[in-house]
Amino acid sequence: MKRFGALAASLLLLCLSPLASAATFVTFAADPGDPTGIGSFTSGAGTFTVSVNARGGVSVVFDGAPPNIHLDFGPMAGHRFDPGRYEIPQAFPAAIASRPAMEVWREANPRCSTLTGRFNVVDLTYNFDGSIASFGADFEQHCNAGAPALRGGIRFNSAIPYAPPTFSTAVSGDTAGGPVVLSVSAATLPCDFRETQFIDASESLPVARFPYGIFAFIAAGCDPGYGAATFSLDLPEPLPEGALFWKYGPTPDNIGAHWYTLPYTTSGNTVSFVIQDGGLGDDDLTQNGVISSYGGFSLPSKLQDMWWGGPAENGWGMSIAQHGSVLFSVIYAYDADGSPIWFVMPGGTWEGPLTSYTGPIYRPQGPPFYAYNPYEFAIGAPVGTATIAFSDADHAKLSYTIGNSSGEKEITRQLFGPPDDAENADFGDMWWGDEQLKGEGFSVMQQYSTLFTVWFTYDSSRMPRWYVVPGGSWVDLDPNAHRTYAGTFYRTHGSPWVGRSYDPSQLQVTPVGTLQMHFDGDAAVFDYVLEGHAGRLNLVRQPF
Repeated sequence: MKRFGALAASLLLLCLSPLASAATFVTFAADPGDPTGIGSFTSGAGTFTVSVNARGGVSVVFDGAPPNIHLDFGPMAGHRFDPGRYEIPQAFPAAIASRPAMEVWREANPRCSTLTGRFNVVDLTYNFDGSIASFGADFEQHCNAGAPALRGGIRFNSAIPYAPPTFSTAVSGDTAGGPVVLSVSAATLPCDFRETQFIDASESLPVARFPYGIFAFIAAGCDPGYGAATFSLDLPEPLPEGALFWKYGPTPDNIGAHWYTLPYTTSGNTVSFVIQDGGLGDDDLTQNGVISSYGGFSLPSKLQDMWWGGPAENGWGMSIAQHGSVLFSVIYAYDADGSPIWFVMPGGTWEGPLTSYTGPIYRPQGPPFYAYNPYEFAIGAPVGTATIAFSDADHAKLSYTIGNSSGEKEITRQLFGPPDDAENADFGDMWWGDEQLKGEGFSVMQQYSTLFTVWFTYDSSRMPRWYVVPGGSWVDLDPNAHRTYAGTFYRTHGSPWVGRSYDPSQLQVTPVGTLQMHFDGDAAVFDYVLEGHAGRLNLVRQPF
């Protein structure tokens, strides 16, 4: 019996030893204006009555600072109450089924009519009879949509220490583009960052450039009942025009993870975007007080240039003019009888972070260039679609459907300008005569000091027709002025292109005139002699 008694005593000591450092106390820190009337204090004196409540959670009544203080916590209806974080609870016990429940209140004081905040259960064990053996929770409560908070913690027979919570609504990060600051603001508190990460994306996305990398974050305590949260990124310099905010994750209309763009606004060096908990931009698509995001601001590589299928498909090509992230593309090809014809894709949308660009194709009709009347121009309905899929900044695949025919072409930049050391103004763009010449225009592509110009216009049968000036020379009296460029117009005849295998041996090139271009900033005067017709066009850069 003595041995049994000694063993029993040892077992009892072992069972009690984990509780040797356990403590029971409650601590509060109230902001000025908190309506609960609890104030700020810490106390272990008094009686703690702890029970399982009707929500399946834990309720505590503390009588050490009369009137009694109640602390009620519970999970969403029908869920287990386990240790972990609980965001945007509603007032206990009336919280809706899809929200956790919480309220910290003092008898004789008005209770919260509405409530938000968060709590974190750090300790929860039960006795064999189902009563509470130990409990610990830290909380932040905002009553009646107010900013003042009541923060604190409860420990009942718990060895988990209490540490005042830290809150971060602004996080600094180092990126390839320089130091940035990511911040969050919301109509109600708390809404702050739980996790943040700044990720270098310079090698993973070769066409798009993410100068400030990808930033991933989890913000918690963002109650959708009080509106959306605004996230801001302070940059070292203003974000360039044409940047897109690309995010990766599910969206309400496509629950599979994919790239998509989110609107943003700019003010000086600051860019801001808005995300509603559970809505577009929130990666978990759930109204749970937590907003998750993975994305970054991208700038396109310079894709503007002449593109072609290489020497094996000499004779046709495509100009890509670029304003920011918008591409204006014109395909210069040949009709079924070998006559030159052009198709235009004046815009489109990006799929993924600047990897493929898709838009409608048009084959307009209009009066001949020598008797042009903009009121006779008719763009017509789209005749198909095209996608330019960039594998890198110098290589792409052009896929198209025009009418009942489809095809694919591997394309690269066409090298036409020999390198030089001249300091040239940039004349590369789409040029047009404003509304007076809408429907036709000039594609001027530039490599170093060389200009490659295509006039896309119409012939006497009102069909699209193009003429090319594949080079030339600067003819200014001052050899360094580079304001007047002259070259020869050529008319080509080639292999049928749409839905056909291209035969470069059918290419015929005939000189048919001259072009002289006088540039003055964003304006220009083009003097031409073409197919027996002469004229002068006053042009400007075409906005798109």
